[in-house]
Amino acid sequence: MPLIALDQTDLDRFANDGVLLLPWRLSSHHVQTLIEQLPALARRVDTVALEADGKTPRALHGGHAENEVFDRLTRLDALMRPAEQILRDRVYVYQFKVNLKVAFAGDFWPWHQDYSFWAKEDEMPSPRAVTVGIFLDDVTEFNGPMYFIPGSHRSGCHDFDVGQSDAPTEAWRRHVAASLSYQTDRDKVAALAAARGMLAPKGPGGTILLFDSNVVHASPANISPMERRMLFITYNSVTNAPKNAKRPEFLVNRNVTPLVPLEGLELIEPMTA
Repeated sequence: MPLIALDQTDLDRFANDGVLLLPWRLSSHHVQTLIEQLPALARRVDTVALEADGKTPRALHGGHAENEVFDRLTRLDALMRPAEQILRDRVYVYQFKVNLKVAFAGDFWPWHQDYSFWAKEDEMPSPRAVTVGIFLDDVTEFNGPMYFIPGSHRSGCHDFDVGQSDAPTEAWRRHVAASLSYQTDRDKVAALAAARGMLAPKGPGGTILLFDSNVVHASPANISPMERRMLFITYNSVTNAPKNAKRPEFLVNRNVTPLVPLEGLELIEPMTA
């Protein structure tokens, strides 16, 4: 397989849409290795977010700093290099998480823009961050795929604050609950979708998705009998570190040392394979 890098067509598409499916994916063997690490991550109760029922796990946070498999994944050149190309800078891991979307019980994620949280809560100077999403399961139209409005990242922020009602020590959970702290106004969602359309990327386990920190996105509940687990690595430019680091470190990584890429061609295969 040729050198792992985006070509100009890919870069132009990302700049225009704010969303890009990569032409390569993680091998099924490596995806299974990642899945095998999840129980250990779930045991870190203080970093696990639950659904509204108080028992179904919704999201797992952090872990790459303690788990060698996850750490190596974040430094895989097939993931790092595209982020560096898009941001035109060295990068570090700003956030690492797994959204679970449990079969029959995974709740929805409202329309929002990630940068709203990072700007307002962490004082990230600019939206010079990109998230890499890895499908750990096959993602179909049935099990809660992500929805994106292509090009919405080029229109600035469209969020509103739904208010705060919980204790400060638990405030971070509002940022990952179905009642998100910052959401995109429905009228603005409707206008953006009417003008730009919508995307719902689907694909087999191992599919790799990139999206801009300002692109408007959401996902429906998973009422299917199929899991829909997705792993997310947010890469931030090393010159764009947040000015406020009050949130937990598993949400705002304090270590901004540039990552050193690792080769891993044996873990990658073309999407057409």
